[in-house]
Amino acid sequence: MAQATTVKTKSQYKVSFILWIILAVVFTIVAAIDGIIVGEYMFMGKTKSLNQIIADGATPEKGDYVTLHVRFVLGNFAETKHKINGFIPAGTDQHYAIVLDDGSVMPIMVKSKSDIEKLEAMVTTTVQYLNGETKDIPMETLELQGCIESMDKEIEGFYKQALNQVDITDANVNIRYLTMDATQTRFSKFLIFGFLVLMVGLCIFLAIMSRKKMKELSKLQSIARENAADPMLNPFLNSAAAQMNPYAPAGTDAAGNAEANIPQQTPDMSGMNPQMPGMNPQMPGMNPQMPGMNPQMPGMNPQMPGMSQQATATEDALASYTPAQQTTTQSLVENGIDFPGSNQ
Repeated sequence: MAQATTVKTKSQYKVSFILWIILAVVFTIVAAIDGIIVGEYMFMGKTKSLNQIIADGATPEKGDYVTLHVRFVLGNFAETKHKINGFIPAGTDQHYAIVLDDGSVMPIMVKSKSDIEKLEAMVTTTVQYLNGETKDIPMETLELQGCIESMDKEIEGFYKQALNQVDITDANVNIRYLTMDATQTRFSKFLIFGFLVLMVGLCIFLAIMSRKKMKELSKLQSIARENAADPMLNPFLNSAAAQMNPYAPAGTDAAGNAEANIPQQTPDMSGMNPQMPGMNPQMPGMNPQMPGMNPQMPGMNPQMPGMSQQATATEDALASYTPAQQTTTQSLVENGIDFPGSNQ
């Protein structure tokens, strides 16, 4: 079954060229901004120490890239499942409540399986210490790097609910509501930046291809115009000229110019006097006895009607000639955690 194909015109390729150039500029600007914002963290791993910020009595700011050594973990209170197009799984983020060195509580978000396993192991030692089951401060820490971000409202609700279940409130504990997103690793930033640079390159490539197509179409159109004006390549020119001047002599164009490719026509002499194939054989040069013409034949020999018939026959043959035409699922801490003195 035949299929229809769509061929772009020169103007469509021009629109595509302009569009790809605009997209290349946009992706370049976005990549430059992203590089400026996360460049030190992405390329050099430069971060602020969150432990030092807390020790100085300061507060981390949204957008800071920080390094945190986690020691006390209260537990997991929620998870966020990511899906592409609503049904393709794209990873799960786990949300944990931790205790900082100043006793304040802060949420963190992780994705790495190894980090999750270490945090889960630290929950047991933290509960034992906070319940007074041991006086030894947990020494094992987990180093995390990430960005300080705001919590999603739904996640924040799970966070408050989980803390209320273990009697941790703003009245007895300093609760922080900015989260540390440890899923924003240097590698993830490289992936985003690399994607933007790739898009810039792709747009430039497509722009070049569109311009190339424009030039090819321009060249083809130029050749087509030249061919259309060449009678040797355009069969319709000769046929049109013949129709305009059907009386032009054989072997010439409509203007009477000689054309080598037009076949010569020979008039039909079958109507001539069979007894006078060339002229009177007895008069090859005219009658020698009539040097000035026979005074009795002022126009031609009245007995030779074939002369006027020859002119008519030739004219009829040309007139009758016509050349041939070429034609975020919720997970709460169910067992409460008793801080020393929290129930007093």
